[in-house]
Amino acid sequence: MKKCIAPVLIILLFTYSVMPAFSTETDISAKAVADARKDAAADINKTRWFFYGCCFGPTGYIVAINAGVEIPAQRLIGKSSEYVIRYSAEYRRKTKTLRNRSALIGCIGSTTIAGYVIVEALSSGEEIAGRLYFRLFGDTRLGGF
Repeated sequence: MKKCIAPVLIILLFTYSVMPAFSTETDISAKAVADARKDAAADINKTRWFFYGCCFGPTGYIVAINAGVEIPAQRLIGKSSEYVIRYSAEYRRKTKTLRNRSALIGCIGSTTIAGYVIVEALSSGEEIAGRLYFRLFGDTRLGGF
């Protein structure tokens, strides 16, 4: 009986002495991810990226995808290396996600409106083209317009 109790006590002692280290790492990681998500949501200017998507269409969306993310250094001062690694990765991921989503919404919106305008212009045919030509050049020599 005594031979069985000693190994069990050693295993329990080892398990309980190591577990706080694992929980601390998990707590740091979870805090870093939560802080990064909160900061990224506060820092991103969704309106600006929406207008990039609207004004530049697919090019604005491509710029949003490829633009770099700058992490404010003052948020990482005095933090552990694990916190810095997790925070940086999550901040970059969340910032890019929010930025890309805003630019894509703007791109889809402007492309839809432009498509509608083009379809309407083509369905009106010569009438719109003639009026546009007349307004631009003031020339009435085109007869049918």
